[in-house]
Amino acid sequence: MGTFHDILVNLLFSLYFKFLHLVFWLWNLPKRRKSVHPPTDKLLLISATKAAELIRNREITSTSLIEAYIKRIEEINPLINAVVIKNFKNALKQASEVDSYIENLDKNSDEYKNLSTEKPLLGIPFTIKDSFAIKGLVCTIGLAHRKAIVANEDAEVVKRLKSAGAILLAVTNVPEGIMWGETANTLFGRTNNPYDTRRTPGGSSGGEAALVASAGSLIGIGSDFAGSIRGPASFCGIYGFMPSPGEKSETILHLNQLPSRKLKIFYMDGIRSSYVEAPHKEVVEALRKAVNYFEEKCNMPTYRIDLPLIHESTSFWAASQYDPDYPPFYKELSGDQKPVDCYKELFKFFLGHSDHTLPGIISGIQSNAVMDESVKNKSFSNIRKKCQQFRNQLNNLLGTDGILLFPSFPSTSTYHNMRIWTPLNYTYENLWNAIELPALSCPIGLNNDNLPAAIQIIASQDHDSNILAIAKELINLYNRNII
Repeated sequence: MGTFHDILVNLLFSLYFKFLHLVFWLWNLPKRRKSVHPPTDKLLLISATKAAELIRNREITSTSLIEAYIKRIEEINPLINAVVIKNFKNALKQASEVDSYIENLDKNSDEYKNLSTEKPLLGIPFTIKDSFAIKGLVCTIGLAHRKAIVANEDAEVVKRLKSAGAILLAVTNVPEGIMWGETANTLFGRTNNPYDTRRTPGGSSGGEAALVASAGSLIGIGSDFAGSIRGPASFCGIYGFMPSPGEKSETILHLNQLPSRKLKIFYMDGIRSSYVEAPHKEVVEALRKAVNYFEEKCNMPTYRIDLPLIHESTSFWAASQYDPDYPPFYKELSGDQKPVDCYKELFKFFLGHSDHTLPGIISGIQSNAVMDESVKNKSFSNIRKKCQQFRNQLNNLLGTDGILLFPSFPSTSTYHNMRIWTPLNYTYENLWNAIELPALSCPIGLNNDNLPAAIQIIASQDHDSNILAIAKELINLYNRNII
């Protein structure tokens, strides 16, 4: 039983969240809902591994596959605004070279027989968020001062994809400085959710998630610093995976090598904090649907748990990422130039003259405040201890054969600009970054508003294969039925 003060605070914030949803619903009610139409080209429905196999077997060409995706992007991008750099001409040239290479390759040769292992993605198009360096292309990271900065080498992930034979098709939109949960910047504008363009696809990999969910990309590469893959994935109804960090992480995972033993299923309903929104009905029902599936269809026991430290986790991510030697975000906004005066930019923003977005400006103000506070009283020290304690608790609980089911976010996709008013809702996503455990956003179905609902699957460190085993099983549950 809480004190009168706690009860009052809980009541006030509960009313605040309800009022916020009502205001944004009313604001968007007169606006016409638009959504991306389903694809009709069957080439867009083939998996990457299947497409690579068909290309190797000369049943389809890389050129035909890439042409299909180019056509699809041209159809849907005016609606979702996900693609910011088109590499179409160069992609078609590379695809033609791949087709010629395979056509002239002796099927009986070792070179051909080894293609599936040496070049497993030969001829397959991929897209990537605008925060990875790609040699010869601009890499803005959504920052105005980087609009003309061209990368002189590929990022490591790009090198590996190209080495596997993949072909870069396009670069996708990100928030300013990739530091927000909605994808918008002053260079390329705002990206929309393909299920409802009045809503956000999330961030910071929102461009990738929107494009993949629209069947505009076969392989989408993002990054997950604070839920930046899993958040957009949950809002757009696709899978988004954040593996264990470090060199010992399972970097190669095969579905045919997943654990055959039964796993222990734990689940939690969410975070109880006055400052974090309680999970909505459809979010709770998505979690229950997954739990019931394992109990009834798989005859697997499930265990509802409640770890008290998770309800104190709203500061875990900020504490875990604080580094006094790393430039605060307000300096990143200007690069090597004079640091941005965020209060001045805030005034300019409301006059319509700022080169920065409101979330970017607010993040800059917060980064300065966080730095000052940390230096003065070292308040993050105790928080990091709690963070480590919670990490140890979960690692010990899950062990080698346990997984945790947890809501992806308190709600389904929110209306544009709404998330700035509920910043601590991000805790559902960035908590797992803070304690460095692998997590995956797994779609469960659609709610009554035809919006994707999802859950997160979490495992102990370096047991990523347990997550994929559960996700593979939940494919049987995921369909277009209403939750």
